[in-house]
Amino acid sequence: MTNKIKDILKTHKYLLLSFFLPVLLLEGIAIAEKIQPFGSESFLIVDALHQYLPFFADYQEKLKSMDSMFYSFHAGLGYNFLGLWAYYLASPLNLVIALVSKSMLTMILSHLYVLKIALCCFTAAFYFRKRRGKDEISIVAFGMAYGLCSYMVGYSWNIMWMEVMMMLPLILYGIDKLMKEHDGRLYCFALFISLWCNFYMSYMTCLFLILWYLLYPHKNVKEFFTNGFRFAGYSLLSGAMAAVVLLPAYLGIMQTSSAKLQFPKELWYGTFGNLFSRHFLGTTPLTMAVDDSKINLYCGILTLLMAGFYLAVREIRLIDKIRRLLLLVFLFFSFNMPVLGYVWHGFHDQYGIPNRFAFLYIFAWLAMAYEGYCVLVRGKRKVSLWIYFAVVLCGVLIGIAMKTATVKVEMKTVYATVAAIAVYKENAAGNVSSVIYSVQKLSGKTWKTVATGLAGVAKNNYVVTTGLAAGTYRVVANAASGEILYFINANQKASDSYGTSKKKAKEIKRKKSKKQVFLSNESTSKTHWYKIKVKKTGMTYIDITGLGNKSKISVTVTGAARLKNKTISKGFRIYGKAKKGTYYIKIKKGSKGTSGYQVKYTK
Repeated sequence: MTNKIKDILKTHKYLLLSFFLPVLLLEGIAIAEKIQPFGSESFLIVDALHQYLPFFADYQEKLKSMDSMFYSFHAGLGYNFLGLWAYYLASPLNLVIALVSKSMLTMILSHLYVLKIALCCFTAAFYFRKRRGKDEISIVAFGMAYGLCSYMVGYSWNIMWMEVMMMLPLILYGIDKLMKEHDGRLYCFALFISLWCNFYMSYMTCLFLILWYLLYPHKNVKEFFTNGFRFAGYSLLSGAMAAVVLLPAYLGIMQTSSAKLQFPKELWYGTFGNLFSRHFLGTTPLTMAVDDSKINLYCGILTLLMAGFYLAVREIRLIDKIRRLLLLVFLFFSFNMPVLGYVWHGFHDQYGIPNRFAFLYIFAWLAMAYEGYCVLVRGKRKVSLWIYFAVVLCGVLIGIAMKTATVKVEMKTVYATVAAIAVYKENAAGNVSSVIYSVQKLSGKTWKTVATGLAGVAKNNYVVTTGLAAGTYRVVANAASGEILYFINANQKASDSYGTSKKKAKEIKRKKSKKQVFLSNESTSKTHWYKIKVKKTGMTYIDITGLGNKSKISVTVTGAARLKNKTISKGFRIYGKAKKGTYYIKIKKGSKGTSGYQVKYTK
């Protein structure tokens, strides 16, 4: 059990950090601000203090006394408690209030804010990890950019909305699994939880999901329609699962003034500058506003630069850029068009909390920015030119925003934004500009290139790996003028015997391993075969780890039992309860380059 915990901590350390770092940060703020139990204050403001707190107190009493959830007599002549519960109180996390006394309710709600915001950071980091394909520090930064954006800070007092923000990254990753693997379980479950916890904000998520699906990169028209049926089917299923909450909520709303439809007559709220300036560093988070054109958009300046880089870099297809831009532009126009805003808000007036769907725009922006970041750090070519282009684009947008703004834009926010862009630009252009290496082998009296396109990072430590047969080699570096390069040759032998077919599979003894490498000039159909012999039924572990930073392989294990697989540090583990018998391990080359690996019969 101890080894398993260590393995989890090592494999998922940055994902876990994306949760615990915001917790520590926000609890530190709680201590500094003397939030209960560190003082007498609370995080509850505006309606959270005067309206939601009494609702939670009523709910707490019902949970403890097992009273009816249909009606309450704790206000006026009584009210429909089930409809109120469906909007404000349905989250399973709220059940924690049943474990404390009434005097501790304010304190518990204050720290529920901390927990829910940290979980928003965690789920966003989970999404970005899946997009990146590995656990690294960047998922913490982008996850916190979502969970601690100005929208979350400004509107988190609406504690009943937070689960919807929390579920959004899981829903979008679920769509990826639905489209690519035809597995809709995560999508269905995450959307169900979102609908259950707050139907109103989930309505906005559902509108967004339709746009997300329409602009998803489907391979062809047939796939668009076949996936569309799956998407619609799982969406309806999640709605049916949440019907026990959705129906009473709908019936309750239809008895209020919110059931009346009255479309706004105005065409526009303000200008581009009024909205885009809310991306600037140092803008004050908005908690309430009578003006429906106000908005919270700040989610970091690195994301601003990386979004510009996404649009500039050539590695990303033009059609993908157009899709992303269409979604963001439509959402941006929705902020400034009263009619679209009215539709987004459930055909409902915004009542002092404008642009409640801005969290969707923020996450779409972050998703685009992270794609740009991933291209940047892969370092396939020199990227400094595109970083400068991104800086120029950001400068143009800032200039247009200042020119078109009809409200006062504080110059300190402009200066802070420009300074932050400059710092990020220097770091990106100085430390991530790539150097392309090639390896040449001496054949007679001539040098022949055997591996090319190996990317390193100038002005930084970087490991470049390639598999080579015995011989004499030299490294050729395509570096910019003025760059100082040094090389340290670290040979690692990876020449254990392997089988070329299932019949010739080489046996790996228990607790032993074999190392091998696929050379760059070998076909991607090249396979290596191994086998293990399980002497008695029990848990079996086969660990496969990559050798070097470019290893791409596919592994298939066949035998008397079907084994599972999971990600571990620098590779993955095939495991499960294996029956007595022989199991064959087929390792196939996964890319045109070099792929080194170690396969170990751990247990």
